[in-house]
Amino acid sequence: MSKEGLSSKDFLLGTMIGGLVGAATALLLAPKSGRELRSDINDQATYVRLKTEQMKHSALEKGQGLAVTAKDKTAQFSDTISLHSAQLVNKIKRPGEEAGEDMPEASLQVLEDEVENQPSSSSQDGIQQKLDEAKQAFDEVEHNIKS
Repeated sequence: MSKEGLSSKDFLLGTMIGGLVGAATALLLAPKSGRELRSDINDQATYVRLKTEQMKHSALEKGQGLAVTAKDKTAQFSDTISLHSAQLVNKIKRPGEEAGEDMPEASLQVLEDEVENQPSSSSQDGIQQKLDEAKQAFDEVEHNIKS
């Protein structure tokens, strides 16, 4: 035991032991005959058994009620997660449709046409290379989204 005081567990254990010792003392010093004493003990044992069964049934009913509630909440949570996941997947699969934007491939085609129509220059090769890199990156992203 600690110096701070008794815990509730220690107190409960002491109360039970004290009750048993007191009951045993009362039985031994009771002014009743053996037959009456046994009858009283039998009645009290029956009462305790019935009370215990009532508590057990009550606990089982509450436990079943909690299990049903937990199952319902889990199903609701699962449905909510599934719905949000489906919405997220749809947003990822079609990123420009919901925002009203054109698809990036069309934009890429416009840029490619502009680069092809510009006169040749020393930077033409650099621009074409950047355009090819952008197209390749777009194709990779599109492939990852479709997968």
